[in-house]
Amino acid sequence: MIESNLKVRVMHLVHQLALGGMENGVVNLVNHHDFTYFDPMICALTGGGALTQRVNRTKVKLIELNKSSGNDLRIPIQLWRIFKQEKPHIVHTHAWGTLCEGVIGAKLAGVPVIVHGEHGTIECKKRNVWVQKGIWRIIDQVLSVSDVLRKELAAEIGF
Repeated sequence: MIESNLKVRVMHLVHQLALGGMENGVVNLVNHHDFTYFDPMICALTGGGALTQRVNRTKVKLIELNKSSGNDLRIPIQLWRIFKQEKPHIVHTHAWGTLCEGVIGAKLAGVPVIVHGEHGTIECKKRNVWVQKGIWRIIDQVLSVSDVLRKELAAEIGF
């Protein structure tokens, strides 16, 4: 339960803050939170990116990791440490590139609410479909940026 005198701490997890629609949307979202009620943060698995300059660093904490390409088993542990330190009430993973590591780290850290947002890329390989369905079942909410994408996810993933 969130105490009424606390701001809601929301950690958005993105692969990186390069130029892109999802990344631009996350930066716009955190920069325009109602800072009276929310304490937004962004954690980028890969540092750098053109949009890091647009993050309002006076109001939004930005954490950048140095994830190597491909699967990096250190990332869930790094995220666990970050989540334990920052104590977010909500972790919001964005797209396939943050789903597995973000949910593992958040679950290990005991984050109360985990949300995942899909932004347009559908992972249809059998293994990826199996992983997505399994992880989506253990988190609190799966979001889609559009009704068209929601219908595609339902058809392709069966969720």
